[in-house]
Amino acid sequence: MLHRKGLAGFLAIAFGIAWLLAVPLWLDPRHLDAPWAKWVLVATMFAPAIATFVVTRWISPSTALRTETGLVLGRRWVRFWIFADLGMLSFVAGPFVVGWALGLLPADVTHSEPYKFVAQLKPDQAQLLARWPRVAIIVLLFANAPIAPLVNGVFTFGEEWGWRGLLLPKLLPLGQWRALLFSGAIWGAWHAPIVALGYNYPPCARLARAG
Repeated sequence: MLHRKGLAGFLAIAFGIAWLLAVPLWLDPRHLDAPWAKWVLVATMFAPAIATFVVTRWISPSTALRTETGLVLGRRWVRFWIFADLGMLSFVAGPFVVGWALGLLPADVTHSEPYKFVAQLKPDQAQLLARWPRVAIIVLLFANAPIAPLVNGVFTFGEEWGWRGLLLPKLLPLGQWRALLFSGAIWGAWHAPIVALGYNYPPCARLARAG
């Protein structure tokens, strides 16, 4: 059975904080290029964690907060971590290795999609990468896969604790697939204000400015 009060409280707080923080980004003509924008984005990422804390503390009090929201490390944690890291590395390295082995891709990382994406997104970084040895770029691309989750985990904790720790379990009474679909749709809607400004998708920035 859905706990509507807890869900409503979580969504109201998470969306309220995130969308209010996005208002200055929309009002500033520089949008995400404003020098203070990155701090707004970091603060936004902790909105779901704040919502989780408020809900479990006052709106729908939890007697076993750590267990119910996944803040415990079970025996399977290490295996899941290794699987996730190796899986991510295979997704990064796999296409290059297969493409080069089949002769479908040139053995030059500058032709890879991640390199092209960085070059298009931030030309200054592309100029810097152009001066680096190709081997160094390849090592960095592959090394980033297992290292990035450790670094990003500090900043993404706010979202993960909210979406996976509270929202998804509370939606599970709807059934696993419905819960996953609903949580994904909510996650997308929550990000909509900054995505429309070009976050992760630079072409969206042109549409926002045109509007």
